[in-house]
Amino acid sequence: AGAVPPFLAAWLHKTKQPVVVILPQVAEAESIGAELAELTGSVVDTFPPGSEETELESLAHRETAQRLHVLSRLYKYTQDVASGQSVDSPIVTTTLPALMQSVPSPTSLDSDKQVLSTGKQINLAKLKSWLLEAGYHATTSVQLPGEFALRGGILDIFPPDESLPIRVELFDDEIESLRSFDVVTQRSIEKRKTLQLLAVQGSVAQDGSVLDFLPPETLVLIHERPSISTAGEAFLKRIPFPERFDAPDAVWARLAEHY
Repeated sequence: AGAVPPFLAAWLHKTKQPVVVILPQVAEAESIGAELAELTGSVVDTFPPGSEETELESLAHRETAQRLHVLSRLYKYTQDVASGQSVDSPIVTTTLPALMQSVPSPTSLDSDKQVLSTGKQINLAKLKSWLLEAGYHATTSVQLPGEFALRGGILDIFPPDESLPIRVELFDDEIESLRSFDVVTQRSIEKRKTLQLLAVQGSVAQDGSVLDFLPPETLVLIHERPSISTAGEAFLKRIPFPERFDAPDAVWARLAEHY
C-alpha cells in the first residue's frame, strides 16, 4: 500500500478528476488518506463503515458522523458542479463494508434537508424534533459534531460536514443571525447567510449507495482486491444485522458497470 499515495499524487498533478481508493481495512484507508493529503495538499476524506454496535445510525457515533460528513461533501460537490462553479474534486479513501452499507440517496437527502437562512421564520419545536429524528444528539453545550443545544432564543448546531459549530440566534420565530463560533472561547468566527442540514436517519430513506454521489468520470482505484473481498465477507459474518448491507458481489458489479 506504500506505493499508492505517490502514484495517486503524481496522477492528481495531471488531472482533477474525482478519486476513490478502496482498501482492505479502515486503518489503511485513514493512513493512506493522510499521506495522500500531505503529498497533494488536498482534502482527503475517509468514508468508514457505520457503527457495528447498533442497528440505528446516530451522529453520536464517530463513524456515522464521518459518513454523513463525506456524503455531504460529495452532495455539495455535485450541486456546485451543476451550477457551474469551479470546485476541487473530491478524494475519498474507503473500504468494501463502507460501500456495502446503504445510505440516503441524493434525491432523499435533497427532499429531507433543512435550510436555515437569515430572515427566515422557523418553527423551533419542529426543527428540534427533526434534529433528533435526523440523528443529532441534544446536549447542554455543543462540543462535538452531531450535537445541538437550545437555550432560549439561541440554537447551537454542530453539523458533521462543518469544521465549526453554528450559532442560530432568533428573534421570536425569525432567524436573526447565523455565525460559526469557537467551541472553547465561544467567540463568533464568521457570519453566515444560510446553513444546510442533512439527515442521516429518521424519515430519510436508506435507499442509495455512496456510489450514487460519484460522477461518471470518477477514478476508482482498487488495491489488493482479494484482501478487500476477504475483509468484506468477514465483516458480513461478524455483524448482527447483515440485512443492512449489500453483498460484496453487488458492489463489485456496480463498480464494473459504472466505473
